[in-house]
Amino acid sequence: MKDPQYLRRQGLATIEIDGEVSIFNGVDRTLLLNSTASVIWETLDEASTAAAIADALAPRYGTTPEDIRPSIEDALDQLVEFGVVDVADC
Repeated sequence: MKDPQYLRRQGLATIEIDGEVSIFNGVDRTLLLNSTASVIWETLDEASTAAAIADALAPRYGTTPEDIRPSIEDALDQLVEFGVVDVADC
């Protein structure tokens, strides 16, 4: 089984201020992402796996993909739970 792919939900209102993204879920809540979660959010303009995001972001944070992946998976889980990211098993 392949890793699930994540993609930003379309049609959400967002604003970026000083590297942090705020997302209105279209119903009744606003989500404020810290700078790290904002970077993850920006990678999701195209479908991507947690492993691919970890590979892309590890050099930026001076770590290995293996070390950063659990944090990325946690952030993705929260974004899915909030309803601003869709996930598909591929």
